[in-house]
Amino acid sequence: MKMGHKESSCFLKNDKNEDIICSNNLFVVILQKTNKLVMRRFFAIILSVMILLGCSQLSSYQHQLDMAEAVIENNPDSTWVLLRDIPASLVSEGEERALYNLLYTEASYKLYKQIDSDSLITYSVDYYSKTGNQQRLATALFYKGGVRYYMEDENGATLNIKQAEELAKNSGDELLKCKIYELLATINHHEQNHQLFQHYANLLLESSIKLNRPMWLALAYEIKALVSRNLGDSKQALDDMQLCMNHAEQCNDSDKVYIYTNYANTLYSEGKYSDARPWIEKAIQIKPLASQYVTLGKLFHLEGDTLQARLNWEKAVTMGDSRYTINAYKYLARLYNERRNYFKVAQMLAKADSVQTFYHEELRTTQLAEIQHRYDRAIAEKALAEQKNKNMVIIGIALMVLIVALLAIIYYQRRARRFEGVISDFVENIKAKEQRLAQLENSGKDRDNEIALLKANIENIKQASADRIGRGKELYELIAKREKPMSFNKENEQEFVDYYAYTYHEQYVRLVMPYHHLSLRLTCFLILQEMGYTYNDIADLLCVSVSAVRNYPQRLE
Repeated sequence: MKMGHKESSCFLKNDKNEDIICSNNLFVVILQKTNKLVMRRFFAIILSVMILLGCSQLSSYQHQLDMAEAVIENNPDSTWVLLRDIPASLVSEGEERALYNLLYTEASYKLYKQIDSDSLITYSVDYYSKTGNQQRLATALFYKGGVRYYMEDENGATLNIKQAEELAKNSGDELLKCKIYELLATINHHEQNHQLFQHYANLLLESSIKLNRPMWLALAYEIKALVSRNLGDSKQALDDMQLCMNHAEQCNDSDKVYIYTNYANTLYSEGKYSDARPWIEKAIQIKPLASQYVTLGKLFHLEGDTLQARLNWEKAVTMGDSRYTINAYKYLARLYNERRNYFKVAQMLAKADSVQTFYHEELRTTQLAEIQHRYDRAIAEKALAEQKNKNMVIIGIALMVLIVALLAIIYYQRRARRFEGVISDFVENIKAKEQRLAQLENSGKDRDNEIALLKANIENIKQASADRIGRGKELYELIAKREKPMSFNKENEQEFVDYYAYTYHEQYVRLVMPYHHLSLRLTCFLILQEMGYTYNDIADLLCVSVSAVRNYPQRLE
């Protein structure tokens, strides 16, 4: 049988102590000397896995919401598609729902979707008010104001937008400021509050210059031109519109159409029909829309050109946009009514009713399909979430089992005992001296005396090891025969235990495993009991009283 390695120590002898403590705890040796870093890494991996599992329980829609937020400014239609695929019923309460409601309202607002209630955006406002996220609170208040304005709640809208303005002043978000000032300018223009209209037009221009985006600069100068017109300064209005056009040329086609159409509609609302018409025509040249043909037809009609009015309304009908087709037919009916062509009037109204019926049916079908799509999506997502939760439970149980198994291994390793006494020290000593001897022999220097001394030392250690085993063997054989040795002092006890542990290693491990710390005397007591010695026999051999021996089991506990 081979002797144990250094890592499996058995006894450390201390001549000053009556009880020599066995410091052969395998867990301490492994953890403190060799595998401490490995164990730490293992626990770090377990902790990381548990954290990742915890994070995976978070809603899976956060990534989609982040993507939607990233593209909403320039591509609200893409945001709408992303949000459409998220079942609202499965969005978690709090931060996620507040962001979902904000993005949904913003996309609806930008795409001119019909919004019948401000309840969604109110949730976002309330949440961001509580959490103190000033940036998102300002954005939510702005869109709440926009929704309420288009719901014709001008007072509530103005209050919300002014609250957004106050929060945005120190935010440094010039884009949000531009949106706020543009809407406040629009509200005051419609209310014919020229002083506030001019005030917000100036603020819009200031923020647009800081933002330095062509579309907003063009829009700001367009509104400035309207202010100049209202003040009767035609020259300044022309200069502002020239600046507007300069910046508009740098915009993409969609922004150009928006700028031209917006300016034309503003002029139309002021009764400046001849000034509005060229801007609508510019917009049509870039991107013809049914709404533009309807507006252009109205402008021609107001100018008295009924032929061009009819042609533009008929053109709007061919564009295939049901909302404006209905308006075009109604305007055509009015035109024919002016000519007293009642047959055509009835025909146009019938077509308008037909398209309107079709439009409402189409809208209803789309809404029903949307409801079913979102419901089916919600059911599928719910099933997926339930399956995911089951998988998480299984993984969690597996991790717990793994941790329990690991703790059990550590526990039993802590209780394990391995033999490493004086004999193992001898072996290690011999190895060290043999390594030194090899170095000296390979050095090529004249070190004969030192080499000779090392060889003699190695031989002495080998002899001492053999002598110690031999003395331990003699003691063991006498005790096994129930013969009392002439001497059985502490050194004899150590030799006896060393021999037993070396020769009967498995039995020795089984004896000492249940105990964390054993003195030399208690270890000897356990071996003697294993050999069939009674308390009286042990007391006689160790030269102690029987009552002292009876005390040993209590000390083992």
